[in-house]
Amino acid sequence: MSTATKQAAHSPGSGVLGDHLTPAELAIRFGMTVPSLAQWRYLRKGPNYVKAGKKVLYPLAAVEEYERRNTVECA
Repeated sequence: MSTATKQAAHSPGSGVLGDHLTPAELAIRFGMTVPSLAQWRYLRKGPNYVKAGKKVLYPLAAVEEYERRNTVECA
């Protein structure tokens, strides 16, 4: 992936579809692979997603909420 795509995946609201991220964009953001995200969906792990036919999209709000819920606070 290009540097611009990697940067876009880290900027809120700048995914290909504005307020949604593709699995490829989310994989870059989380530092994991697209197949790992597919496994998470199968196991019902990770952020909520929208499925329209075969297309999978992650609402940015759901991704940010998932990140908040999984943030470990250090003393």
